[in-house]
Amino acid sequence: MQTAANWVVLDALLNALDAGKLHAQVDAEVRSSLVDWQKWLAKNAGDGSVGASRAEAAATIGKYLADPKSVKLRPLPVIPPGAPI
Repeated sequence: MQTAANWVVLDALLNALDAGKLHAQVDAEVRSSLVDWQKWLAKNAGDGSVGASRAEAAATIGKYLADPKSVKLRPLPVIPPGAPI
């Protein structure tokens, strides 16, 4: 479950950057956080499916930061209607 949530967060951050609507300071902080996250993923590779997911996430971050057009962004999940429970 945590791995799936991590991917949603990564997708949301990349989509926010790609939209180009962030204030310059926020954009810089998100990019800096992505670099930090990429370094953490490299240091804490993990095993099995967790390791594969972390390696893919690190590669995705690196590719996006180097050339945003090289990464096909996934759409964010649709939030169901209604008030949160």
